[in-house]
Amino acid sequence: MANDGLIGKRGYLVDFPHSHEAKRMLKYVTAFVKPIMVARKLKVKELFEFYPEGDDGVLGENYDRGRKIHLRFRSRRDPERFLPIGEVITTMLHELTHNHFDPHDEKFYELYNELRGMHDGLIEAGFTVGDGLWPGHCKLGVRRIPEKACGTGRDEDRGRRETR
Repeated sequence: MANDGLIGKRGYLVDFPHSHEAKRMLKYVTAFVKPIMVARKLKVKELFEFYPEGDDGVLGENYDRGRKIHLRFRSRRDPERFLPIGEVITTMLHELTHNHFDPHDEKFYELYNELRGMHDGLIEAGFTVGDGLWPGHCKLGVRRIPEKACGTGRDEDRGRRETR
């Protein structure tokens, strides 16, 4: 997947079942949060799917305020089943909030709720995953998002899959 300046290295678990679905989910998540990242000037150096074994239900991790974010795409009970896309997007918004605030305090939840509100606004305005993948279609409220924020829809790194 191409580096768009907002999210650097990206990857999914290629040795797990249905890796093609994980790749699609990674694209969808990044497409849905891209306009929010542009509006809030958020960047992530690395974004990877992860599947922690023996965990207590962790859905995401943010290291060093956006240096690396891990997201769980799959059910903790069955790695062949994927979580709902909305849950993964919400987790991504939660982890992006950690780019500004570490503890889960009032400031954290204020920003997190703002990001969720921005996402809800995109959905209510009819934003689709294609809007985040192909240029010229993005809107955030009534303000047009720069074309570069919407991506190109090309998969320049076809065949190259980063793994953890």
